[in-house]
This record gives sequence, C-alpha cells and structure tokens, in this order.
Amino acid sequence: MLLEANVRKMLVDGSQWASWAGYHIPVSDKYVVIWTPAGTQMNWRPGTWVSQRHQLTYFWPEEWFTIHVGYNSNDGTFSSGYCDVVLPSSDYTNTASELIYTDLYIEIIRGARLARRAGATLDGSVRVASSLSAENRF
Repeated sequence: MLLEANVRKMLVDGSQWASWAGYHIPVSDKYVVIWTPAGTQMNWRPGTWVSQRHQLTYFWPEEWFTIHVGYNSNDGTFSSGYCDVVLPSSDYTNTASELIYTDLYIEIIRGARLARRAGATLDGSVRVASSLSAENRF
C-alpha cells in the first residue's frame, strides 16, 4: 500500500495557493515522487476541480525547483510537464505526510498564447517573466 501525502503550494506571502492529496512512489532516497491519480480533487484558490489526468510531482531536498509531469489516464501518454521555481526545503522525505513548497512564480514563457495570457509580448525568443501574480496564471 502506498503512503498518502498532502501537497500544499504556498505563495511567498505565506498564503496557501493550492492543495491536493497524492501517494508516495518510493523510487529514490535522493528525491521524493508524489503520484496524484486522475479523479483527485484539486483545491486551488480560484476554484476546485477534479483532475482529469494522472500527475507525478518530483521534490528534491534543498533544490530550487519541483517538476510536475501529467499523463493521460486512458493510455499513459505524456500530457504536460512544467517546472516550478521554489524556495529550497529540507523537509522533503519519502515518509512525510505533508509536502509544502513555496512557488516563487518565476516563469519561463515559450509560445505566443502563453505570453499573451501572462501579459507579456513575445517575438519568438524565450522570455523570463519574474514574479507573475498567481491570479494571472489561470
């Protein structure tokens, strides 16, 4: 049986932006992987929804990033992937009942649609938009 864990995404002001439940996948002592199955309730400040795909979230102790990989629940194919730039934490373990990370909202934007949504301009090059407000992400 997999060990349950709650994930909490915090903003730099200390407020909670999101939370969801998942399960530890014990693959390494050097990093933590949380599996969030399709059908999981995702609690975000703007609203709550049920995830339509599976997600793996990777946490490395004392690193400045987390990685999120989504995959389709019907055939297991890759659906999405992104990296959050976060404050480093030493609290990530394969037995933690809660994993808390602080997203710095430093985004690398590639593509006109995403750039427009973030309020940036894009001429085909990669731009870094630092500290986007969380409200502008959705």
